[in-house]
Amino acid sequence: MYFKRAILLLIVLVLAALPFSGCGGAGGNSTNQDKAVVRLGALKGPSSLGLLQILNKNDRNESLNIYEVTVEGAPSDIQARLLNGELDIAALPSNLASVLYNRTEKNIRVIAVSTLGVLYLLSTDDTVTSFEDIEGRTVYATGQGSTPEYVLDYLLRQNGLEDKVDVQYKGEHAELAALMASGGADTAMLPQPFVTTVMLRDDSIRIVADLNDEWREAAGAELAMTCIVVRNRFLEENRDDVHKFLREYEESASFVNTNVEKAAVFSEKYDIIPEAVARTAIPKCAIVFIDGGDMRPAIEPLLQVLYDANPGSMGGALPDDTFYYKK
Repeated sequence: MYFKRAILLLIVLVLAALPFSGCGGAGGNSTNQDKAVVRLGALKGPSSLGLLQILNKNDRNESLNIYEVTVEGAPSDIQARLLNGELDIAALPSNLASVLYNRTEKNIRVIAVSTLGVLYLLSTDDTVTSFEDIEGRTVYATGQGSTPEYVLDYLLRQNGLEDKVDVQYKGEHAELAALMASGGADTAMLPQPFVTTVMLRDDSIRIVADLNDEWREAAGAELAMTCIVVRNRFLEENRDDVHKFLREYEESASFVNTNVEKAAVFSEKYDIIPEAVARTAIPKCAIVFIDGGDMRPAIEPLLQVLYDANPGSMGGALPDDTFYYKK
């Protein structure tokens, strides 16, 4: 009897020492009970490409947080969900982040810059080989009354071309892309992924200028067009979980930039950009991770240009330093 009890005790001790997967195994994975739920908003298009590895890890239960993901087609939809408290963290255009900050008593803060400029000057005319070559020409564009218009106007002024280029605006990116593909426009400013779309349709369409480069030369700063924001209350109550997200986003942005083929597959899977387009567009989407004290020098030059052109386009005032979250 004593021998049997000793054997049973030994078995219990051995079983107790085993690293059951539900309680954290040798790989250090934690259970869902140990993870925070983060409601994450993503936009269809370049601003969310940096999130792709996070979305894939989340599906595989390998992410540091549990992400409940909402993908929307328009920034206004993300804005509404943030204002209603339905999202905690989201990708947004930088000027919209400023608008929300100013209109919500600083309840929205930027935690990372996610992409730089995605605007390109395209042409089918062989005589147009640089930004300066658009002098005396008609350039078709989209984004009137928003960031693309103000960026283009600024670059025209800085290059002495403000009265020497006829800019004609179209209502939708897809409309202009179709016009260019049909030969109805020979020179245009378009964002990614529409740049890639028209170039795949017609190999006579060339990139004349990356407006990131033009902006950098004119403004002496990066063209930080999109960012990641967080609701301030969520940040205050879940600071460690926000830091986990930032760690994952930095890794995800690096993954997307260095694993384009896999990232393109994820892009279609999560309804961001179709795979065939994403494969070519990703390297041209300037996906970055900029946080902490480096955010303000990246974002503020653009916000200053927008403020000078139309204060309402970024909420009526330049955000103060509180807008930029530093760990």
